[in-house]
Amino acid sequence: MTRVSARPQSKLYGGILVGGESRRMGTPKALLTFAGVTFFDRAAQALAPVVERTVVLGRGAVPASAERFSRVDDLDAAGPLGGLLAAAVFAPEAAWLVVACDLPLLTVEALTWLAAQRSVDHWAVLPRVRGDRVEPLAALYEPEAAPHLRALAASGRFSLQPLAKLPGVLTPTPPPEMAHCWSNVNTPDELAGLGAGIE
Repeated sequence: MTRVSARPQSKLYGGILVGGESRRMGTPKALLTFAGVTFFDRAAQALAPVVERTVVLGRGAVPASAERFSRVDDLDAAGPLGGLLAAAVFAPEAAWLVVACDLPLLTVEALTWLAAQRSVDHWAVLPRVRGDRVEPLAALYEPEAAPHLRALAASGRFSLQPLAKLPGVLTPTPPPEMAHCWSNVNTPDELAGLGAGIE
């Protein structure tokens, strides 16, 4: 097993992506509620103990509680990549723990685990929860990720999956008890079944 060197403590910001159109859901996902709390506020609550500052990434609808955060528009690319590029411009010296607003089961513990994976040897941490795909929208991006994100945008490919194949990207598997934290909600049926089977 290869050992990695711990990355010196540096500024870690949180970003909540709210730029999606929610076509399959039919309503802005940041405004949906689970256990009486909006999806947006659940993401903000999970980030708060782990990051120094939280920023809203994108133009999507958000609850009034989001007014306490800075907000930046997507840049130069479609989908979540535009939000990541905006984060890199807003605070290029910071590492970013970026989460989508449709992950209502995300916890402080899961994000603490994610932040603990940082090392000097990696510019991104993209958890691998299911099969060969990584989960880039509850993931961590160091400042050194910026040129790789810009190159991906310039290629015209806006999926973040190709990042997992690049040198310097760590793709760890979360502890089994945390795997459900990366379950996103895209449809009314998924919303209706949210939390089923999770203790």
